[in-house]
Amino acid sequence: MSRVGLSTTPPINQLTNQPINQTTNTHSKLKNDKQIIVSDARPLAQYKWGADCDAYVLVDEPTLNVKLEQMPCGACETVHFHQRSQQFFYVLAGEASMEIAGKALQLRKSEGVLVEAGARHRICNHGTEPLRFVVTSQPAVGQDRVELNRN
Repeated sequence: MSRVGLSTTPPINQLTNQPINQTTNTHSKLKNDKQIIVSDARPLAQYKWGADCDAYVLVDEPTLNVKLEQMPCGACETVHFHQRSQQFFYVLAGEASMEIAGKALQLRKSEGVLVEAGARHRICNHGTEPLRFVVTSQPAVGQDRVELNRN
């Protein structure tokens, strides 16, 4: 399943200018196995989702996915869960309002939380500044996202 509002065009690998197939292995290495440096200015891929939110793909391996994400004030993703993937959310700037398994919690800068596979969850930005966070998924989320109809 995909995020609400996600573009139908696949993200583009900024190194090869080829579409990233989320179900295949896209390494954060060049073909000659030299390590590359990735950032929000030079991610493997970048895409928009939801209400003008940004995602920057930093690692895209079958067993691990790391994204830097930004959410404007007032943005909120839909409640969903992952059958196989666990996720770790770590706040870099702003304040995240999270709902995990029906419980609400607030994460501030330099705080994080683990969401176990199967736990219904969502992240929102109810704060007064943009929310910037890293989300790590293990194994990679790929198509392992089940949307629920509750907002």
